[in-house]
Order: sequence, then C-alpha cells, then structure tokens
Amino acid sequence: MGYEVDGVELDNLAAERAGRNLGQEIFHRLDEVEALRPEKYQAICFWHSLEHLPRPGDTLTIADRLLASGGILIVSAPHVASIQSRLSGRDWLHLDLPRHLVHFDMNRLPDYLKKRGYRLIRQEHFSQEYNAIDTLCYLFSVLGFHPLYPFNLLKGFQGYKSCKTSTLSSVSGFFLLLPLGLSALLASNLFSMLRSGSTVTLFLRKEPTDI
Repeated sequence: MGYEVDGVELDNLAAERAGRNLGQEIFHRLDEVEALRPEKYQAICFWHSLEHLPRPGDTLTIADRLLASGGILIVSAPHVASIQSRLSGRDWLHLDLPRHLVHFDMNRLPDYLKKRGYRLIRQEHFSQEYNAIDTLCYLFSVLGFHPLYPFNLLKGFQGYKSCKTSTLSSVSGFFLLLPLGLSALLASNLFSMLRSGSTVTLFLRKEPTDI
C-alpha cells in the first residue's frame, strides 16, 4: 500500500516465518528498532501485542521516542472491564493466561496516554473477529460445555477432545454452533454499542510539543 514498515515479533519462530514471507528483517524487541532506526515513525501499532509484554509502560516509553510529533499511536487489546469479561469471570477467553501478562481497562487507558502527551482521536469498540468468539464461549459454558470448546473447534485445535465432553455432546455442540453463533454475534455487537465490547482499538495522536 506504499508504506515502509518495520515489524517486531517476540517469538523466534513466528519472526522467522514473517521475515521469510515478507522478505525483510523482523526485530525481536522494540529497543532493537530504536538502536538501528534513527528516523522517526509516522505511526506505531500495537495490535493485540501490548498485553503480552511484562512491562508495557516501558515499551510505550520506547515507542514514544520512536514516534514523530503528530504521529499516530494505535493500541488494540482486550477490554478487561467489558461485559463479556464480567460474565465469564476466570473463564473469559481473552484472559488467555499465561500468554496475556497484563490486562487493560481500555476506557481508562486513553487517560493514561493523555498524561504522556497523546490525544484520543478515535475509539473503536466493534470487532467481529475478536468480540463474538468469547461471547460464544460463554454461551457454550452456560450449557455445560468446556469454556474453550467452540474456540478450539473453530480453530481446528485438538485440545477440545480432552475437554470432558462426550461424543454425543460434541455432536450436539457442532449443531449448536450456528444458532449460538448468531446469538453471540448479536449480543457482542450490543455490548460494543454500549462501549463494553471485549476488545477495543484506540487511535491517538502524539501532540506536538512547544520548543
């Protein structure tokens, strides 16, 4: 699309695969980018990655040094104060322990970033990719299925076979996917309309500083 981009990926295997597919170097840490790329970036995007980092505040500090004045910071992450999170409790899909190390109230994160010199320009609560699936998991759990049953089934993971679910239940669960999936889609969009969807994307502008 005409952009020059750099990518950061913590996982060595994923970084190698991405570098091979894209034909460019993939960095493993953001401070590596800072050391090798003295120019400023017009945009920095944390797409469902900030929650995987043990010290996200330090990472945002590095990102701030890399981002040009007037540049755009994009942060997309699970919303721990969402309706889905409160309904599902410890079984909430987006807790994703131990891979997710930090969880954010995405309605309060802009206030934190405002203190760092950013202005919120857009906040998106709708995500058909992320928001419906955890509502679907909750609906299945209410019916006695393992909370991860629909997620693992749809993703093609084999883990769902070990989820204390009988063959009969597995068959019934398969046929429940369509009606419960439509219900989850409607409910998750309603939650998003109430600004309480399970994931939120923030678009912020780095305010110019007076010299």
